[in-house]
Amino acid sequence: MALSEVGAEALEDPKKKQERLLALFDHLLSKKEQEAVRNRPRRPLKPRSVDRRLKNYEVVDLGTLSLECIPIHGHSPDSLGFYDRDEAILFSGDALFGRGAIRDTSVYMMDNDVPGLYESMTMLSEMSIRMLLPAHNYLLYAKAILRGREARGMIEHTVSINNGVQDMILWLLRTYRRPLGAAEMSSLIIPRLGPGYIIPNPGPDRVVLAHLDALIRENRIELVKKEDSIFFKLRH
Repeated sequence: MALSEVGAEALEDPKKKQERLLALFDHLLSKKEQEAVRNRPRRPLKPRSVDRRLKNYEVVDLGTLSLECIPIHGHSPDSLGFYDRDEAILFSGDALFGRGAIRDTSVYMMDNDVPGLYESMTMLSEMSIRMLLPAHNYLLYAKAILRGREARGMIEHTVSINNGVQDMILWLLRTYRRPLGAAEMSSLIIPRLGPGYIIPNPGPDRVVLAHLDALIRENRIELVKKEDSIFFKLRH
């Protein structure tokens, strides 16, 4: 089994990875919301051994096929795309997403690296990609293999979805003219993203949380604590 160096660490110690992911947005959640996130049903995790740790931009030689390991940020810190430079084919994994998948309608951002996501999408948009193979049969095109303009469209859609989440957070805070919580904003934002998105139950959506975190770091919004609750408001 071959994985990125970060992915290998997570696979060999999955409980540590899960705790990191669960705690990633604790600073944006009340104690009650933190408990709700931790109590969501999860499959039991078992450690696995990794035979090879892949470095960013390393080339994996598979005989007649050579694949370059391309880091793609946003979905998870260990995401790698595999790029056949000779044939301009990219295996993107979960790093590119549309409006969910045909069987699994949950689109999940596990990381909080929003700036890294945008940088990765810019990098991919500048690459020559004749064919794109995502991890799921995503609903934007409902195809397992995307060619030409469709491949470009998936990259653009990933950017568009994230722009939309950020714009809707700011629009809601301007429109409601009061501090809003992450769960309330998730319930208002996720249905607007189109078919294929579902609201996690219970608790706020991680894509919304990632953009709240990014907007705080950009000093565009601020966090407000009221008793046992956490809200967000525009920074003036």
